[in-house]
Amino acid sequence: MNKESNDKPPFDIIFVASSRDYHAMDWYRTVRDIMPKKKIAVATDLIQSEGVQSILKPNDIVIQAGNIDKYLFKHQSSYANLWRNLIKLFFAIKFAFFLKSIAHKKCIFHAHSMYYIFVCWLAKIDFIATPMGSDILIRPDQSMLYKYFSILSLSKAKHITGDSFKMSKKIKELTGRDIEVIQNGVDLRSLKPETKKTSRTKVISLRAIAPNYRISEILKARNSSMKNTNINFIYPFHENQYMTKLKGLVNSKDFFHGFLNKDEMSYLFCNAYASISIPVSDSSPRTVYEAIFSGSIVIVTYDDWVEMLTECMKKRIIIVDLKKSNWLKNSLMKAKQLSKKTYKPSKDAFDKFDQITSMKNMCKKYYEF
Repeated sequence: MNKESNDKPPFDIIFVASSRDYHAMDWYRTVRDIMPKKKIAVATDLIQSEGVQSILKPNDIVIQAGNIDKYLFKHQSSYANLWRNLIKLFFAIKFAFFLKSIAHKKCIFHAHSMYYIFVCWLAKIDFIATPMGSDILIRPDQSMLYKYFSILSLSKAKHITGDSFKMSKKIKELTGRDIEVIQNGVDLRSLKPETKKTSRTKVISLRAIAPNYRISEILKARNSSMKNTNINFIYPFHENQYMTKLKGLVNSKDFFHGFLNKDEMSYLFCNAYASISIPVSDSSPRTVYEAIFSGSIVIVTYDDWVEMLTECMKKRIIIVDLKKSNWLKNSLMKAKQLSKKTYKPSKDAFDKFDQITSMKNMCKKYYEF
């Protein structure tokens, strides 16, 4: 059972985030391991709901700022997303007052995702802001109200970090502020080493089951040209309505794994000759990097993050044009050949994409003042 606290201990660093957010929790745990003498906790309002199992670990320290799980739908869907956002807005002031009550002069608050950045702004506390890619690249263009409060909240952040130059450019456009680009690193120590004996027979879809990630396009392409190819789906979450729409496209041998821990995911990547990631919009996809470092070839659509890859990593991706017929068949054939060559990361790849190195630089710059 994880440690939970509603007291007011003098924490040095408090991450303000959803404890269902894999990336935020991984960031918290990495920083905690790097800085063991610091008292570090996560202030959250979400633990386990909407069909998403808790990812908390026994040694996680969680401060519950009013759990809203009981008010949410049983599964994720477009309606559930809308309802969750309304519930969050309703409880935002309560969350903000709670943060204000546990703040002290030396405490560093670090908000992950735009809602929690908004809550920190409401609390009128000093905070570091790390928005998600979709928070910046998609949602401000969909709602003027969202855009207004995003600009307002980000403008009050003491520091802003993002995971790509694409985000940096957009935030500069919105707020006039520069940000620190911190690459979504990979925990290279947790990945299983690739060997020449590695048997690669699987094809993986490695993104969420949601419209942005174009899972239906993958299945339609498979069904039109490679009906006997089975796909393993790993995903951090799924939208119930979208999953239902996919039922007529899947075959009996497709396997839906759902969320996997690092060891399980690494094992699957080491048995894959191809992994597929073709979202409508993306920022800096860490799962893609994990697949590459595990030796899989990754089939992608072009986005700005491709330019950040090292040369050895670029050789492990296949960029496809979804408008071309047989894009999946042709890329899978190419991937099967490329995957026969063992991937040997360059020093540049280790330096740029190792999570520990990236987080140590982050800690030195932002958590030790």
